[in-house]
Amino acid sequence: MDTMELPSQIRNQAVRFTGQSVQGQMPSISATKKLIQRARDQNEAPLPPPADLASLVVPDQYKFYHPSPDVYELFLLGNSGQADPNHVMIFGRDNHRNWVQDMDRVFMDSTFALAPPLFSQVL
Repeated sequence: MDTMELPSQIRNQAVRFTGQSVQGQMPSISATKKLIQRARDQNEAPLPPPADLASLVVPDQYKFYHPSPDVYELFLLGNSGQADPNHVMIFGRDNHRNWVQDMDRVFMDSTFALAPPLFSQVL
């Protein structure tokens, strides 16, 4: 499923030009939500974890943020590379670069509990 529209929006678009007899045969709204979520889960199945940092390659599909149809933003903003023993990756919205240089202070918090295997910290 390529769209990130709400399930209710997808359903409304689908039934807009259908007759009442067809609408009566459609799954319930909650069943439609589950079907859409299953399709999204199937399309977005995570990749198997790499064995080590040297074999970690971020596929293009994970380097970009897709907020709406035909709109893509760079999401992997920095990557120190596979050869770096202290591999650092910076994720964020590319359009934030337009205003981040205007900040005087940056407050950050980090967590160790959410860090994926092979990484020790998430900021």
